[in-house]
Formats: sequence, C-alpha cells, structure tokens
Amino acid sequence: MDRKTRIAVVGAGLGGMTVAGFLQRAGFAVTIYEQAPAFSRIGAGTILSANVMKVLRRLGLEQMVVDIGIKANCYISRACRPGPNTRRLIVEAGFLYDRDSLADELPYWLDVAGKSHLVIPYSYEANDNRFNENSGFSTGDEFFTYMRDAFDVLYREGEKGSPKLLSIGLHDRLIGRPGRCTGLIRLLEYMRGVKGVWFRRGIDIARHWREHFPARAA
Repeated sequence: MDRKTRIAVVGAGLGGMTVAGFLQRAGFAVTIYEQAPAFSRIGAGTILSANVMKVLRRLGLEQMVVDIGIKANCYISRACRPGPNTRRLIVEAGFLYDRDSLADELPYWLDVAGKSHLVIPYSYEANDNRFNENSGFSTGDEFFTYMRDAFDVLYREGEKGSPKLLSIGLHDRLIGRPGRCTGLIRLLEYMRGVKGVWFRRGIDIARHWREHFPARAA
C-alpha cells in the first residue's frame, strides 16, 4: 500500500486506536472517527490482555487506560476447562470468583492452595452461542422456548425449597440481531411476571453468596 494513502478508522475504541497508532508509526496518514468526545469508560466489558497493555504502554496510553479501567473480579476461560494451575493462579491474582465450571446450578466453594475460592457455574447450553451451531437455535422463538422451559423447571425446584441459579450466556453479536432479540425480550418479560425471581450480575451473586453462604472452616 502506498504510504500516501489516507486511512480512516471508524468507531475506533481501544482496538482502533491501537491499529491507528501502529499505522501512523509506519508512515501512514490516519484519521480516527469516534463518537465519544473523550477517552473515558465507554464500551463496558472490553477485556485487555497483557499483550494489549504492552502495546498501549509503547504508545504512551497505559496510564490513561489504568485510570479509567475497572479491575476484573471474575475469571472464565473460553472452554471452561481449568488446567492444573489455573485456580491457584486465579487466587494468587486476587479474583473474587471464577466461572470456569459447568458443574451445577448453584455456586460452590473449593479449597485452592489452602484458601477458600468461590466458583459460580457457567452454561454452554443455556447460551446464545447455540445460534452458531447447526443443532442449536435457529430463531428467537426457539431461544425463548428453551430458556423458558429451563427456567420453569428450576423455579419449580425452588418452590420445593431448593432455589437454583439459571445462568444464561449472552453476546451482543449473537442475541443482538433483530431477528433474535425478540426471544430475549419475551423471556425477560415472562420471568419478570413470576414472583420471587432475582436478576443479578455475577459479582452481585458472588457477594451475596459470600455474605449468606460463607465457606466452611476446615
């Protein structure tokens, strides 16, 4: 590509800024188009790896990111398959809990290197990633029906004295499609119409569990 070519980066964000910085250092003329008037906490949920932080450090942006960033309280791997040292490293890093488990419908405690560590199970079946699978969801109706049935079963168990956690994995690139989001809207409306349902983030559940169901002393 000719170095005289002008390059536009639209909707930059952190990723776009990094790319633009490298292109500029390589001699290209780069223009960034971004709606945000200032570099601030926008785009919640962006996770920066160690490699990204190294790049931002070289660009002189590390401290700016640190100032507006939020330290993660939770860890989850892509496959939910922790290795032999994963949880030890999680505990050493100071995470409050992890979601690297598909084992249950309730949080539980583990002893990790002599310390109590909280695990809040995740779910790959109650998850909109099944829109990406041939045997998964094809429509918003299918998503709604499956999640509603899962909710009904767990709610009935709760009525019998054993409340459960229904963890639903959502990704804006999947459930956010116009032909799919109606399934989520219907599901939320359905669950909001049922008495005693508690909608909370993972960190809220972790804090609740720590307060009301603390780890037992060894």
